[in-house]
Amino acid sequence: MTEEILVNVSPILTRVARVIDGELVDLTMEPASRRSPVGNIYLGQALSVVPTLRAAFVDVGLERDGFLSADDARELAGDVEDDGAVPPINQLLREGDSILVQVARDAFGDKGARLTTSISLPGRTLIYSPYRTGVALSRRIVDEGERERLMSILDGLLGENEGVIVRTNAEGAELQEFSEELEALREVWRKVLREADKVDAPSTVHADLGAVAKAVRDYVSSPDTTLLIDDADALASAKSYAETVMPSLAERMSLYTGGGNLFDRHELEDQVADVLEPSVALPGGGQIIVETTAALTAIDVDSKGRNRGNPEEAALQTNLEAATEVGRQLRLRGIGGAIVIDFIQMRRRANAERVVETLRDVLRDDPAPTDIGGLSRFGLLEMTRRRVGPPLAELISRICPTCEGHGQIDTPEAAADHALAMAEREVEDNPGGALTIVAAPEVIAVIEGVADAEALGRQLGCSVTLRRDEDMPPDHFDVVRA
Repeated sequence: MTEEILVNVSPILTRVARVIDGELVDLTMEPASRRSPVGNIYLGQALSVVPTLRAAFVDVGLERDGFLSADDARELAGDVEDDGAVPPINQLLREGDSILVQVARDAFGDKGARLTTSISLPGRTLIYSPYRTGVALSRRIVDEGERERLMSILDGLLGENEGVIVRTNAEGAELQEFSEELEALREVWRKVLREADKVDAPSTVHADLGAVAKAVRDYVSSPDTTLLIDDADALASAKSYAETVMPSLAERMSLYTGGGNLFDRHELEDQVADVLEPSVALPGGGQIIVETTAALTAIDVDSKGRNRGNPEEAALQTNLEAATEVGRQLRLRGIGGAIVIDFIQMRRRANAERVVETLRDVLRDDPAPTDIGGLSRFGLLEMTRRRVGPPLAELISRICPTCEGHGQIDTPEAAADHALAMAEREVEDNPGGALTIVAAPEVIAVIEGVADAEALGRQLGCSVTLRRDEDMPPDHFDVVRA
């Protein structure tokens, strides 16, 4: 198995792809203008406490006030067990109170970010929990001998009022690595407390890692994983982080110096584009169709006429392929919340159980917790997947103004990023000369926000003109040679 982390950095968008044997497994996109606050810690101020909602709205300095439920504020109640009753929110918090919170889930739709007082600081092998006690192990560590070894090591390192979650990356790690990372995370927590004492609410007291360093922390699981990054500054930042948590990994990082776009060269652009398509082809000729609404995501499994021979066997094979692809697409698209999958009906209970188990196996390594129900007699499966950040479609597309919401178009940032990539390809194929990037005014405004025409010319090695076209659709652009 060959595992690669590929990082494509532009002034507008950073894309991180985890690729195993040529197949896209994980994909993260971070617009420069819209960095996710998930993992950030804030000193917030309670603006309103609503007992009927069992929640409070907290100003943390973001565009919309954050939402803090009573269950997510249990640390304010003192010694309450995880499954114990939490007092009413108005007994935990009053309007005007300052409170230390962390963003657990990004804002989506018209809802603000979800907040928690249960602070956690992730490292590569451990997640440090200053308000929890004891050791919890990742469910993906299944070897009982390894679980016992890890519990023994960590029990001896923890103080009385602190806890850790042991991540899957911890398998095989030794005492010294745990000791060093634990002390580093404790120091981060001490800095958080010192900063919180110095500032007034609302203020940011700790910002989580950016997309590239997060990839080093969260994606790298194999000692043979390699990282290829096409930006020197991003490479330096990633190496700096790796040297503190996994020095051997820094040696396996390199700068992409080939011509053209990194994702193009590794045949990823088509796979990335497919992530936004509603239908996904299955190996045996069927397909799945993904449609997200405000309430839930519906996924339909379509055999597309694959019914020759034994109908039960044909349905089983299509459903098994669909279960594997659904697990992959949920991760790639960042889909969270309620999900309903309409599998092809099967008569045999054993076949239904086999399909459900296949889906569970595919999602076993999913970093977002999932809860998967059984398959009903109508072929419907209900499940949930924790929503952490915005789905990929929301990051790089928006509702089409022409069809009034029945389709999606690129955001100005995504269109600008595509335009610059096309310009780079054009100059690579035909160096020198002059070119003009023609686009809607809002797309040109995004490009000018990161570099003017003169700076782009120096970067591309040719004369560049940026031209606004009021009549051009907002997701269209053209790169024209003079």
